[in-house]
Amino acid sequence: MTKRVALITGGEGDLARSVRACLEAAGWKVRAPGKLELDVTSSESVEAFFKSVKALHMLVNNAGVIDDALCVSMAD
Repeated sequence: MTKRVALITGGEGDLARSVRACLEAAGWKVRAPGKLELDVTSSESVEAFFKSVKALHMLVNNAGVIDDALCVSMAD
């Protein structure tokens, strides 16, 4: 049986490390890249990163950017 794969953006912070530990304890394979590997503010970085992703079962959007606007009105 193939392990389920989770991706945690913003993987270098304390919250990401805690979520990672919980998921790994539950049997998940976890990828938790930091900003150098996956910069979610860069479309090019996101596209390049996801070219290396073979399977993904869960996405934890943990990388944060503060911008006081509705998501629908934000640019990429």
